[in-house]
Amino acid sequence: MYNPAVLSSPDSVRNRLCLEVENFLLAHVTHAEDSHKLACRNRHYCKKNGFQPSKEGLETPLRYTEPAQTFYSWVRSTSADHTSCPFSFVFYNCLIRKYSKPGTLDVFGSARTAYLAEDLCRHLASICRIYNDYGSVKRDAKEDNLNSINFPEFQSVSKAKRKAHFMADEEVAKSELLWIADYERRGLEASLAALEEEVGSQDPEIIDSIKLFINVTDLYGQIYVLKDIGTSTTPNVSRQRVLPTGNTLLK
Repeated sequence: MYNPAVLSSPDSVRNRLCLEVENFLLAHVTHAEDSHKLACRNRHYCKKNGFQPSKEGLETPLRYTEPAQTFYSWVRSTSADHTSCPFSFVFYNCLIRKYSKPGTLDVFGSARTAYLAEDLCRHLASICRIYNDYGSVKRDAKEDNLNSINFPEFQSVSKAKRKAHFMADEEVAKSELLWIADYERRGLEASLAALEEEVGSQDPEIIDSIKLFINVTDLYGQIYVLKDIGTSTTPNVSRQRVLPTGNTLLK
């Protein structure tokens, strides 16, 4: 908060950054509480590496019964805040204002652009969380850490669909995750296009800077799709290695 770029920013931007940092910290507390509830509510199940066996003999991710939020609400709020993307985006814009040429546009300077910028960031944070969870399914299961696929929405897929695709419950849930990530990406692209339409003619460099932030954040998320790069708190947790979904970075 005492970075020169932050101190030289408008009061409204500094207040926004304080709010996002607070949300980030509270999200970690909430996520820890949710993970504890997940572990406690499922201890009575016979678990194998964090999974409960299904009747078909396939591995089924533990179900987070009675969550305080739907998956949609969680991935857009607690989960997105947990990634640090929202507060990093505000701080990044402080840096842009500080080290760019005089007169650089403030994307938080009007109601319209501030709304578009925050919507853009929410989509990006949601994508980041979804990719993270996609790559860390086995590690999260091993450590009783709440993962997207633990939500009831991912465990309502019919037996017929699983058998038709010869997929375990975990694989079905992960394919659903990637579909949702693609949906969020379309929202991200729409928000960026609307923001570019609003400010692009006034200050094209600000859009280029925002695209850089998106690309770096997105690249980090796509690395998780290739390989779980998180730090495990338990030894010998297997890592995921799968092909990426073919997403392209912004130009």
